[in-house]
Amino acid sequence: HTEKGGISYGRGSIFTINFSWPFVTLTADVEKVVIRVSLCWIFKRTFALERADILSIRKKQVFTEGIVIEHTKDGCPPYLSFWPLRYPVLKERLEALGYQVLEK
Repeated sequence: HTEKGGISYGRGSIFTINFSWPFVTLTADVEKVVIRVSLCWIFKRTFALERADILSIRKKQVFTEGIVIEHTKDGCPPYLSFWPLRYPVLKERLEALGYQVLEK
């Protein structure tokens, strides 16, 4: 499953680097979740998390609904938050792939 959206990533939820739609894509399958940031040729970054790297996926709501992925992947920022255009669809598809999306 693939969704477009935005991302906040960094050391914590306050000090983050942010990119908005349409520069971010989340792709998920039963084995992994991959988030790609692509700002043409200027900036590219990929965060690939195997299922075993993911501790939890939880809903985060500020002005809109998104997810925070807690993980153990070396080389990835500790804080990864993805803001899809269609949160209900993303949640449904992640759960269909076997990922649990915590609402609290």
